[in-house]
Amino acid sequence: MARHDGGAGVGQHRGEMVDQAVGERRAVAAGVADRTGRLLDVVLHARGGDPELEAFAATIDQERLLGATAAVRHWSSRGLLRDDLSVEAARDVVWMLISPAVDSMLRQRGWSRADYQDWLARTLLATILRDEPTAPESDGS
Repeated sequence: MARHDGGAGVGQHRGEMVDQAVGERRAVAAGVADRTGRLLDVVLHARGGDPELEAFAATIDQERLLGATAAVRHWSSRGLLRDDLSVEAARDVVWMLISPAVDSMLRQRGWSRADYQDWLARTLLATILRDEPTAPESDGS
């Protein structure tokens, strides 16, 4: 399978903190996808109004939202978020990017887990994180 990264190494010209933040989210998303991806594919496609499967899908979405919220708040506290994004908007973008549906669509197109991880890292760098960290905003204390 051909790589989808355009040949450039992720984080080649990025700050160390940014690289670490991307690496952490990339690893978490890939780990979750490895453990649950195929099972979630089956459940999400078969739920068809089944109340228990709908509740399970809602729980998975909520847990993904909590994880995205924690990651984005952490990045914000380290001065890593772009200035033009609120924490809420960044959280929603991350929540979508790490969706099992995105992983499933890319696997259907023949992407490997490594391809997904690299794409996720590049996409986070392009849409959520600044090139270099800045001093986090003071809370006034």
